[in-house]
Amino acid sequence: MNDFLKVKHLNMKIGKRKILKDINFSCRKGHITGLIGPNGAGKTTIMKCILGLYPYHKASIILNGTDIKSSNILNVGIGALIENPSIYPFLTGTEHLVMYAKDKNCIEDIVQALKMQSFINKKSKDYSLGMKQKLGIAIALLDNPQLIILDEPMNGLDPSSTYLLRNLLLKLAKQGITILISSHILSELEKIIDDVVMINNGKVILNVSKNKLEQQSQSTLFLSTNHNDKALKVLLEQGFKAQESNGMIKAFNISSSNLNELLAVIINNDIRLLGLEHKENGLEDTLLKLIESENN
Repeated sequence: MNDFLKVKHLNMKIGKRKILKDINFSCRKGHITGLIGPNGAGKTTIMKCILGLYPYHKASIILNGTDIKSSNILNVGIGALIENPSIYPFLTGTEHLVMYAKDKNCIEDIVQALKMQSFINKKSKDYSLGMKQKLGIAIALLDNPQLIILDEPMNGLDPSSTYLLRNLLLKLAKQGITILISSHILSELEKIIDDVVMINNGKVILNVSKNKLEQQSQSTLFLSTNHNDKALKVLLEQGFKAQESNGMIKAFNISSSNLNELLAVIINNDIRLLGLEHKENGLEDTLLKLIESENN
């Protein structure tokens, strides 16, 4: 496993309040890692620590084998958009990119990739929220960074721009670029990430590949039979969690390991199955359940 970014034993205090509590995770080269959690969980603070914007103690942040605490953060190939992009209202988008870029030759490609041609030469004071967000993303992509850190990059983007960004990030990951991304739009994040790091109350509560998470996730099954009352009774007797719901049976916590068992219970009790609907629990369902469990 080629870990391009490793965060080890990251702790941080503001006054007496402990914000980050022994954070450990890694991002694999060429993978998109989703950093998710509720508001105030510590996601943005972690990103700022990686970028050297916040001080931290007794921790290692290793980028491609180099401890970036002991190196110049400006020279380690990181592009970032944290919170709101830093934009000067009386500069055009092009002037921003020229100001931030070391390699001016990459500017046109980024403008075209994000479809910014129609507004890039206008002063940014006239930009919409979505235009400003695109400019912030463009700045993060300058100079071909090997690690890209994006904090809520989809804020203010319309559906077409979100689709464009999604495909661009997937393309960059295929080129071997490592991406750490945070977003509250979990339905969009779910479409692009390879790995998940879930944060709550300043702690990592889950660090797993998306494929493994999907294999472990449980889902809800909606059943319609020729005898729903009997079917519900025998399922409950066999230890399944189920209830009646709008003329159907709603069975909870169904996984690949117990689905066949549930169907066998129905068939062996001479109940005819008339309909079956399988609803997978997504990233949002998993997040809410883990946070609820952690808080309890």
